Order: sequence, then C-alpha cells, then structure tokens
Amino acid sequence: MNKAIKKIKGLFNYLIGGYSTLSNWPSFITDLIRVQFGLKTKCIVYNLRDGTKFNVHKDSKGLNHVFYTVFLKGEYDELEKFSIKNDDIIVDVGAHLGFFTIKAAKKAINGRVYAFEPFSMHYKLLEKNIEQNKIKNVKYYNKAIFDKTGELSFYYTKEGDPSDTSLFKISQVKKSFEEKIKSISLNDFFQQEQLKICNFMKIDCEGAEYSILMNSDPSTLSKIQKIAMEWHRFTEEHDPKSLAIFLKDHGFKLIEPPSYDEIAGLLYAYR
Repeated sequence: MNKAIKKIKGLFNYLIGGYSTLSNWPSFITDLIRVQFGLKTKCIVYNLRDGTKFNVHKDSKGLNHVFYTVFLKGEYDELEKFSIKNDDIIVDVGAHLGFFTIKAAKKAINGRVYAFEPFSMHYKLLEKNIEQNKIKNVKYYNKAIFDKTGELSFYYTKEGDPSDTSLFKISQVKKSFEEKIKSISLNDFFQQEQLKICNFMKIDCEGAEYSILMNSDPSTLSKIQKIAMEWHRFTEEHDPKSLAIFLKDHGFKLIEPPSYDEIAGLLYAYR
C-alpha cells in the first residue's frame, strides 16, 4: 500500500513539475506515459520556460527520470547546505547531457563549472546543449575522472538509447558494448587547472566514485567543500559504508541515507 501511494505521489510530482518547468510539457508527459508501457519516446528537446533547451537522445526510456531528479526534485542542490552560490567553483563528475551542468552554471553566474562526460554519445549532446544555450562559464571534457590518468574501457547497452553507461558492466541480461575513453585522476585535474578550492562537487559516475575519492590525496580532498553524490553497488568491492567512513576520516560531515542496503543511494558530505 505504501509503495502504491509513493508511486502515485511520484507521478503527481512528475505531472505538476513537468507542467510548471517545461513549455513543451505535453510531450514530456506523453513520453512519461509511453515509458510506463515500455514504448519508445518521441520528444528530442526539453524546452524550459526560461528559454533553456536540452537536446536529448531519441527513443530514450529514462531521460525524463534524469530530468526529474535534477530539475523537479533538485536531488543534488535542494538541501539548504548544498544550495549553489553565484561565485561557486563546481565540478560535475558524470555530466551526462548537461542537465545539472547548465543548471549549476546559471546559478553560479560569477563562478565556473568543470564538467566531465566520458561517453561519446552523451558528450556530443552535452557540448551541443552548452553551446546552444550560450553558457560561457563551463569548461567541459570528454574524459572520465578516475583513479589514474590514461585510457579505460567504458561499457554501455542500447535498446533504442544508450543506457547502463559505466566503467562497469552493469546489466547482466543486456548485450554490452565497449568504448575506449580517456581518464584523468582528481589529483591531476586539480593540479592541471590549479584549483585552490572546489565549492561544490556533484558525482554520479555509476560505481567509479569509490576509486575517484578513495585514491585522491588528502591535499586534494581538503580543497573540496561539498560533495553531493550518488553511490552504487555493482561489485562486491563497492561498499558505501566504507566510503562514508573514509569521508568522515578526511574531515567531512555527512548527511547519510537511512540505509545502505539498496543498489544505489544519495550521500551528502560537507565541511
């Protein structure tokens, strides 16, 4: 019963949020219905009421959920401690198509956003969305942030749209495809850009969060003020509790989920 109520509330938030946020809300809601029935979607542009436009993958089965988490739910920056200031320096690890990147850049108008997206199909739309919306305070990279600088294998599945994109083979039932990508460590990136501070780091990188953070130098971690991240469990080595302890040991205070038993969840760290 509780699950049914939760699902109804979620659908209601989708409908109200889509209407209030998007000028082409009928397309968004129609696609939401299509997804519920396992059908392909048709909307290829999300038009926000403030004039921002996001090009998206054709036939996607999950992009309206990504849009929901970033814009309608405010998953990364809804908490008061994690509100974005106009001069913040922000690092977006796993920028995807640029939903959070562009949202953050418009808030940090006197700051800067560094956006990382390794997967070529996502990166092309990230680049297009930034340029189309004339966002000038974003520097974007077709690379992954990882524990080392070099080249990696990146995996994805495709059933009408790219999905399960990760450095790990997420799906055990769908056929996986591989793409070679470039990577840079967090230490090397901070040194390359001569970053003295990162006010806000958003991380959604499908399991790579452990290697990124737990292999970074204490001097690098000390420059990060806030981390809003999604953690994942894709291998036996993925232990979000250990990651939480690691962050605490490096001076962060945490806003933790009620449980670490799920396959994924949110964790907020701040100084």
